[in-house]
Amino acid sequence: AENTHLRKKNTGKQNSIGMRVNYTDRLSKRWTFETGYSFKTISSGSNRLVFDNIANNAKKIDSLSNNFKFINFSNVGKMIWQYSYENFSLSSGLEATQTNFELKDLDKQTDFERSYLNLSPRTNLLYKINNSNTLSVNYNGNMQQPSIDQLQPVNVRNNI
Repeated sequence: AENTHLRKKNTGKQNSIGMRVNYTDRLSKRWTFETGYSFKTISSGSNRLVFDNIANNAKKIDSLSNNFKFINFSNVGKMIWQYSYENFSLSSGLEATQTNFELKDLDKQTDFERSYLNLSPRTNLLYKINNSNTLSVNYNGNMQQPSIDQLQPVNVRNNI
């Protein structure tokens, strides 16, 4: 078995900011309309350094090290219509998310940019059985952005 002596130094940070605005209008006794806009930006960085720690001449191991910056900006718009009648309520709508992200490999000085649109439908059916009990069926289509750890093309050796 190979005896590996490695020294690791990992640093990372993440900052985010966002805002959301919603507007709801009761169109009639039975119909309600809701619209909204939000944005979120995330900036994160990850610097993983792995050194061959044999003797006093420690050398960086490029295949196990990396230095990345990740910037993600999303705009989200939504529209939801709700119809209510006696003890039933049905709402349905769509959320559209426009995402732009940039992944910068600071060691290799390469950039990867991507821009895409995701559509997420949502529907909710609610039945009010009595004042304290309800029955509902919901569907929410959604997606989750990858983290910087999922986007880094580097081997991780945590057992060393």
